[in-house]
Amino acid sequence: MIRNLSVLLAAAAIVALPFLLRQPEATGNWRQGDPVLTIVTPHNEAIRYEFGRAFSEWHARKFGQPVKIEWLNVGGTTEISRYLVSEYVAAFRAWWIAQGQPWPAGAAEEVVARKTDKFPELHQRFRAVDDARQFTSRIDLFFGGGEYDHTRAYQQGLTVPPWPAGQEPAEVVAQIPATISGETWRTPYMLGTCVSTFGICYNRDRLRDLGVKSPPTRWVDLTDPVYFCQVGVADPTKSGSIAKAFEMIIQEQMRLAANPADGWAAGLRVVQLIGANARYFTDSASKVPIDVAAGDAAAGLAIDFYARFQAQTAGHGQMEYVTPVGGSSVSCDPISLLRGAPNREVAVRFIEFVLSREGQGLWAGKPGTPGGPVKYQLCRVPIRRDVAAELPENPYELAKSFTYRPEWTAGHFNVQRDLVRAMCLDSGDELRTAWKVIIDNGGPARQPAAMEVLQQLPVGWENAREVAKQKDRLTYLREWTQFFRANYRRAEAVVAR
Repeated sequence: MIRNLSVLLAAAAIVALPFLLRQPEATGNWRQGDPVLTIVTPHNEAIRYEFGRAFSEWHARKFGQPVKIEWLNVGGTTEISRYLVSEYVAAFRAWWIAQGQPWPAGAAEEVVARKTDKFPELHQRFRAVDDARQFTSRIDLFFGGGEYDHTRAYQQGLTVPPWPAGQEPAEVVAQIPATISGETWRTPYMLGTCVSTFGICYNRDRLRDLGVKSPPTRWVDLTDPVYFCQVGVADPTKSGSIAKAFEMIIQEQMRLAANPADGWAAGLRVVQLIGANARYFTDSASKVPIDVAAGDAAAGLAIDFYARFQAQTAGHGQMEYVTPVGGSSVSCDPISLLRGAPNREVAVRFIEFVLSREGQGLWAGKPGTPGGPVKYQLCRVPIRRDVAAELPENPYELAKSFTYRPEWTAGHFNVQRDLVRAMCLDSGDELRTAWKVIIDNGGPARQPAAMEVLQQLPVGWENAREVAKQKDRLTYLREWTQFFRANYRRAEAVVAR
């Protein structure tokens, strides 16, 4: 009995912890009884502060009341997605049982599946309810992250359109295209708020120490042995932005190859050698530019705004950021309304504010300038055509240099994350050891036999998704990790010395 009680208390603490750690921003004139919004986001403190402050002021002017925002910070986008699933399944299960209905074994996974043949009634009922009085996650909005995670959240039934079909604000439809260069920027259930590219940040002083005369400008540059143990990388299974960056690397190679299968394998091999040069794999994508600016890593993979914000903070041109030309699409950071939002009306107003000219002006404006932020420069690129057109680097022009082909890798997104984990993280010690032996014995050009073994893959583009569907995730991750570890040891053994 005592043991069961301890388990229940521990579980309750885990569920409650993110809410105990909510981070309310400055509330200004907010008083008890004024609206409160709860927003889950991977966005940093600067973005939370500026949008929380500006929205409250905007809402007070238009509707007579300021708004307090409680920012829920549970980690990166991947952690947010997992947290939302657990909250919704728990809330729906409690509501379902309260209706006197049985909760069958295995129902949790099926409720949030894209489709199910096992429990269609549960699946449909979950998606038919959008009322906080019945069940709710107690969160209003999902703000930030990648299009993939927001689309998946909708497919799982976690988000709903903020407006009825065909009643979206005309200004939003006119100023934000639905798609551009293969990337989705707007759907009825997900709206892009700003845009991002992916690229390389590097420290000029550290490159000079390494004897690097030309800074990296292409993804493949980071596979050079000179960067051994010098590249900062985030774990793609924890960071949606870095998983997207790896997808860009793969797409670039697929575009260059004679056929998609060969390009997919070539892209993974580029990722593998970047992993072989990795100084670490961190859980947080924002850590990489911080370390590069401090000289703790010579270079790293970064989403543009993290790198630009850090370059501005470091000053003196110590750190630079480059988007490889033709090596990155322009993707959006969306916002979505969550099912059963406790304060739905104000949540929709927040979406409207973020997409207004006033809200968009916060992304790229300088502190103290008219329409800009008051404290932090956010270093983001707004998504609205009219606001983006006023910038030196127009994302609509940049998007023309890279066309994203979702049919190539969108369906492989999670498989690619897991492959990178098995290839570079779970077998990372063996990878770095083999790569170091190859470097010490003349490098890749002089060790073709070892490189051929090192870069073998357990699956191909054609069958990767099917393999992942047929087996439990932990099973195929274990098998892939064992495959890579064995291969890396064999590669080390066949090095010509």
